[in-house]
Amino acid sequence: MKNVMLFLVACFLLGNSEAQIDSVQVDEQLQKAINHHASRYAFAPSAYPVPKGGFYYQNYNIVANDVQIGITENTSLGMGYALPFIAYITPKTSTALSDNVRVGLGDLAASSMFIPSEDGIRFNIAYGSLTYGSTRNNASLSLGYLSSNMTETNSFVVNGGGMYSISPNIYLVGEVWYNQAPLSLTYSASTWLYDANGERLPLLDQSGNPISGFYQVKESQESFETKQQILFGSLQFRIIGTSSNTRSWAFGLSFLSLSGEKKTYEYHYSDGGQYTNTLGAANTFLFLPSVTYIKKFGDLSSFN
Repeated sequence: MKNVMLFLVACFLLGNSEAQIDSVQVDEQLQKAINHHASRYAFAPSAYPVPKGGFYYQNYNIVANDVQIGITENTSLGMGYALPFIAYITPKTSTALSDNVRVGLGDLAASSMFIPSEDGIRFNIAYGSLTYGSTRNNASLSLGYLSSNMTETNSFVVNGGGMYSISPNIYLVGEVWYNQAPLSLTYSASTWLYDANGERLPLLDQSGNPISGFYQVKESQESFETKQQILFGSLQFRIIGTSSNTRSWAFGLSFLSLSGEKKTYEYHYSDGGQYTNTLGAANTFLFLPSVTYIKKFGDLSSFN
């Protein structure tokens, strides 16, 4: 009887040990299946939160360094520095409407450092966002309100982003930003004065005699109203490490498009010379390589 009891105890201990091993293996498999990077696209946020106790570090193309800290389960605080002079702070809070729908509210406030205030750059974007999908496959749409000392009036900013899981450790991540800001320009213009026959009126000396080769000029201040349209986006392949899925590298392309109406005007001199000049919104299109590194520290048990 004693031998039977010992055998039963041994079987129980062995079975319990195997159950613990299986549990650990399951936990490791679940951990590897978690996407710890669902709260961000290339730079833009989704409505998924940084979990409480979570700590993220992100570097974008060397020049931008970003830190995100989970304060509560649904509230986070971010801060960063973009070379050479821009520092920013960005709080965010979010909540789930259903299993696959989340909404978020946040703000991005940035300012120049080490530059006199009258020459510095300051802007603020208050935004709301909607994210549809799981932590592995989702899309977001955000609407922000931009105020800045670089523009005469405030304007709206639209942002869209998404991520798609190609495999457990490879994602396609993209985002695009759009802003259309009013642009008011003032310039000096001039025209020659003409007589009834269409001949340029000569410039007169103090005695009222014509000065040969010189003409009367009328100068004026003109204004030009247009809009500067800004489109910025990134498309990257995000590769997540296979050990704990808390580290990732992303490689891809970013682009910047500036467009808007231009105006060409003439300036006339009294000596008969003239020139033309063009002013207005910038028109530029650039492709840039983009590399992003992200590392998560802290609580690794969260779905995010």
